[in-house]
Order: sequence, then structure tokens, then C-alpha cells
Amino acid sequence: MELERMLQHLLWLTDDTIIREAISNDRIGYKLSLDEIEQKGRMAKNLGIRLAEKYQQLVEPPTVEALADYLGVQIEEQEIGVDKSFATLGYFETPNKIVVNTLFKEKDSYFAEHNLEQWQFEKWRDVIIAHELFHSIQEHEQLDLQDFQIKLWGIGRYQHMSTINALVEIAANSFAKKWLNLDYYPGILDKIVLYPYFPEEIASSIQTDLQK
Repeated sequence: MELERMLQHLLWLTDDTIIREAISNDRIGYKLSLDEIEQKGRMAKNLGIRLAEKYQQLVEPPTVEALADYLGVQIEEQEIGVDKSFATLGYFETPNKIVVNTLFKEKDSYFAEHNLEQWQFEKWRDVIIAHELFHSIQEHEQLDLQDFQIKLWGIGRYQHMSTINALVEIAANSFAKKWLNLDYYPGILDKIVLYPYFPEEIASSIQTDLQK
């Protein structure tokens, strides 16, 4: 699957379709019924949107840099290796640091060759920062994510609950999309920017998702 066709497939998918797949592929989320997936996915999406709208009223101008300053978060850039077992576009580090992986700049020429400059590093850097700023808000506001949990097992009165991580990421992606007024769902970004590194694996993953 060539890059252009892969992008067409990804951008064709609706946010809700990508969200359903993310929950279904989660190590815990797959246990949910279809109705629960729809309900909890909608809940996570709406949480991200509400928080973005809240902070858009508090921060001027509504940029990731201004929001980071408001939250007291430092933004750092580092080159972090990419391989099939582990790849990160960026991450939030407690208590107040976001790291963005600048290694992806090395693939800017690849996207330029395909007339896809919109996927070069500087074009999506803010998306990663906005996503990780949600995690900063999540920690510092101590968001109540009880609805993102499900019971795994119980003994007597004790119930062992676990958080569905995909729901937290959906909220973060929805926050980033609303904050930056994106025309695509950020959950597809990793597949796009990792494609030049692992084209066969990414293409296979997308084809599997499309066939579900």
C-alpha cells in the first residue's frame, strides 16, 4: 500500500470509527460490549472537547505555547530512537515536562518527495504538545476518570478495577483536535509519520483495521 493510498484510507475514516477501533484493540477495552464501546468512546471524546473549550476561555492566545506557560509545563525536544518494538512521538513527564521527539525531522525530505509537506515534523509538532498537555491537565486537575475503568475481577466485596488506557488517549486526542482546530483525528498521526520507517508493517495494520 503506497503512502498516498494509505493516507486516503486513514483520512476517509471517521473519528468515531477510529475511536471504536482504538477501544476494541485495547488490552482491556476489548472486553466491553459494542454498546459500552460506543458509550465510553463518546464520553472520552466529549471530555477532551470540554476541557479544550474550558482552557480556550482561560488562555490567550490559544496556542500550545501559551497553554504550556499557563500550566507551568516545560517543552523540550530530544532525538529518541525509533524501532518496531518502541516508537514515541512525544510524552509527558511528571511533574511538568513534555518531550517531543525530533528524530522524525529526518523524514521531512521523504514527505516532500511525495508532495505531502503537511506531514513534516513542524506541521504536527503542536499536535503532540497539545495531546501531552491534556495529560498534564489530567494529572494536575486530578481528573475523575472512574468512568474509564472496568471491573476485571472481584473477591467478596473487593472489586479490582482497571483503567482503559485507550479512553484516556481518546480524550487527549480529542482535546488536541479541538484546541488546534484540526481537520483530522490525531489518533492517525503515528501511523502516518512511522510509515517511512516501517511501510510494510503500517500498511498491514491499516488493512487489518479496514477489514474489521
